[in-house]
Amino acid sequence: MEDKKQEVQFSSGYFYRVLKGDYNPFRPNIIRINKNSIEFRKRNWHLISVDSKKYHIQKIVGVDVDKHLFGATVIIESTGSKSIYIDGISKKTADRIADIVFQYTSVNT
Repeated sequence: MEDKKQEVQFSSGYFYRVLKGDYNPFRPNIIRINKNSIEFRKRNWHLISVDSKKYHIQKIVGVDVDKHLFGATVIIESTGSKSIYIDGISKKTADRIADIVFQYTSVNT
């Protein structure tokens, strides 16, 4: 179990992203989770800046893990805004992300 004050960061693997059609090795999907928020970050196509989405943990409604033959996609659903789709994650990492998000959301509800 992670310390609740600590931030946890996960990054997508290049092999799994290639299978989803993202061939640029410099654009990993990065998700940061702490007890208050979830942040999704990805470099834009020009590799100049970083696009990010940040949601308060109380706005999270659910987490879905869509497992494929190779890898998985994590879908984090929130109230009132678009869901976060994180492609290129290993199955084991996807399950860990889902467990951490579920634990943080259950503490805050």
